[in-house]
Amino acid sequence: MAKSKEHIPSILGAYKSFAKDKFLPVYLFFGNDSFSIDEAVRELTKAINPFIGSDFDKETFFGDDINLPQLLSMASSFPFGSGRKFLLVKEFEKIKDKKPLSAYAGNPPEFTTIVFIHNGVMQNPDSEPYKTLIKNGYMFEAKELKGENLTDWLVEMARKNGRELS
Repeated sequence: MAKSKEHIPSILGAYKSFAKDKFLPVYLFFGNDSFSIDEAVRELTKAINPFIGSDFDKETFFGDDINLPQLLSMASSFPFGSGRKFLLVKEFEKIKDKKPLSAYAGNPPEFTTIVFIHNGVMQNPDSEPYKTLIKNGYMFEAKELKGENLTDWLVEMARKNGRELS
């Protein structure tokens, strides 16, 4: 679990923006529950796909293969199509200098949604760029579900599959 003075919402909270088609410009999913992260990315991708006008506007990157300032510049450029741009960055933990993300997260373009996946626990969420991401509501933790969170997740999964739990 991340140790922070600020509250980091559960990854389940990110689903609210998918359902309303009110996509956040930035999502940072992190934590030990890789199933929840994969499921959130799958649901977000499914929800945002109708808004992507061109295959050129949907790309996946890996942390050890990218230069963050170049990626953020790409995210700031207009989409090829008439819709949105969707960028997925896996293995965010492998990017060495993450500080440029602070400035981007402070004023991101509305036409791009960029998702960062950080595998495992966040070591220092009180540092930048995490403080800015938390402040703007872009950071979500995927931790092992227990109690009420597990119950809510089970009910939602059943509902999505046309079932009802009582």
